[in-house]
Amino acid sequence: MLTGSYKEILFSRLKSLSKPEKIEIISFLTEQLKENVIPLFIFKNDSLSALEAIVKYLKEEHNLSYIKISKLLNRSNKTIWITYQRAKKKMPKKLVGKSQILIPVEIFQNRKFSVLESLASYLKQEQGISYKEIAKLINRNYRTILTVYRRFRKKNE
Repeated sequence: MLTGSYKEILFSRLKSLSKPEKIEIISFLTEQLKENVIPLFIFKNDSLSALEAIVKYLKEEHNLSYIKISKLLNRSNKTIWITYQRAKKKMPKKLVGKSQILIPVEIFQNRKFSVLESLASYLKQEQGISYKEIAKLINRNYRTILTVYRRFRKKNE
């Protein structure tokens, strides 16, 4: 988060730019932000695992390379490639939907936790969503969410 003087410096520099330059910067930043967040709807899919859904979304919607995805998720290139191939087989069509809730990709970087553990903990702790609502949002059983979150907390002790 930008504070006081940094924010002032940034805004004063932005004021000196032409309108096309401002538009270019805003477009660039918007694209960068999109690559670093994932809409929650992708996890509602029954046929894909959470990791498969993430990889498929980043590859098909943002056209990211396997290397870029592997860096974003802290996984090996080989794992990402295999995961994408499996996801394509299971679901040849693109993921479709809309979601108000965006999940930062960085929460999936800690390999100590499974993808579902990281997702459940983020939704519970950061978004303040109930277990029941999380289960509904990602089309999982309530008890699964409860178990996954308990596992997250136990590993986090």
